[in-house]
Amino acid sequence: MLIRLLLCATALVFSLASASSRPLALKNRFDHTGEYTGTASATPIVGTAEEVKVFYASAPPGFTLRENELKVEPGYTHRILGTVRTRYTDGDCRLGTKADVVRSLREAAFANGGNAVIYVHSALGDAPTAADEMCLAPGEEDYGGGWVVVLEDASSRAPAQADAPTPAPAPPAAPVEHTTSSP
Repeated sequence: MLIRLLLCATALVFSLASASSRPLALKNRFDHTGEYTGTASATPIVGTAEEVKVFYASAPPGFTLRENELKVEPGYTHRILGTVRTRYTDGDCRLGTKADVVRSLREAAFANGGNAVIYVHSALGDAPTAADEMCLAPGEEDYGGGWVVVLEDASSRAPAQADAPTPAPAPPAAPVEHTTSSP
């Protein structure tokens, strides 16, 4: 019994030691927004995942986020594809940084036909810190997330109302002559 206990303890220490030598591994969960067809037939619209734009805690003009509801503002042709959440799956989470989360989010946007991820957030900081020492259990908590979108091509945008030419004023009306006749 003592030998079995020692073997289990040794195996536990070995697994913890080997986990700490492995880099952080993250997994994405993409949830499509809009009409659900049951098929994942997205075609990447940028050449590589590195080309996907990331807007941390912000978005480019044309989006409004209120109470977790994202909308495209009138006059813009952006498309909202869905949300993505990144979760820890393996490795030493103490080695992870915000850059790992952003890289994972870019990969998800690329794979699902997006060219940007907006309103990105991360549970990890720019560099590993003592605050990140407490790892979240695998699959239990989001390490980051955002909205996967397709940004419009700015050259295809119709001019805004303020940019439209002002119509010329109408010429003054000709004077009308009133005559009255008596009976």
